Amino acid sequence: MKIMMVVGSALLMAAPLWAEESKGTGAWTVGTNMGLSVLTGSGSSLVSVAWPGSSNLFFGGVQPGFRLGYVAGDDRFDAYLDTGFGLWSAEGSTLYSTTNTLNVQKNFSSSPNATPYVTGGIGFDLIGGEGASQTRAVLGAGLGVRRPISDGHGSVRTEFRYDRLTGADGGPGLNSFQVKFGVDLWLR
Repeated sequence: MKIMMVVGSALLMAAPLWAEESKGTGAWTVGTNMGLSVLTGSGSSLVSVAWPGSSNLFFGGVQPGFRLGYVAGDDRFDAYLDTGFGLWSAEGSTLYSTTNTLNVQKNFSSSPNATPYVTGGIGFDLIGGEGASQTRAVLGAGLGVRRPISDGHGSVRTEFRYDRLTGADGGPGLNSFQVKFGVDLWLR
């Protein structure tokens, strides 16, 4: 519940920025993530390749697969929700996993060429099933390059990202190192 309060507060703080930017020629975006994730913790590691990204925390995919966002009118800032959900059911047992992060991205140029960016975000992941669940906070940052495509109607991006997942029930936390590739459709 505490995590939801933090995410809700961040959304409320970001609302004035979105309202101000919406006066320009900004664009809503819809996209996907694909990539490689390495999850480490407690002396071991797990490597996952996801196409598209997955919230499959049971097998190490901490990388959400669906991205919904907004690009500011001057293309220098993005705000986006990175989200993913997985559901597994077999022989009367059901397991689920979801990862959601709210992020802000600073693009260093609004040129039609490739531009570097930095991004950071907060969120949570949730694993549950059989009447029990665990929620962990996620805090992360990344460096990447974005290139507009199709006369400004989309972009492709490559990003290196680090996320820290808090320990569930006081246990040790996890580190997630990711190389992400994504395509976004800009709805202008």
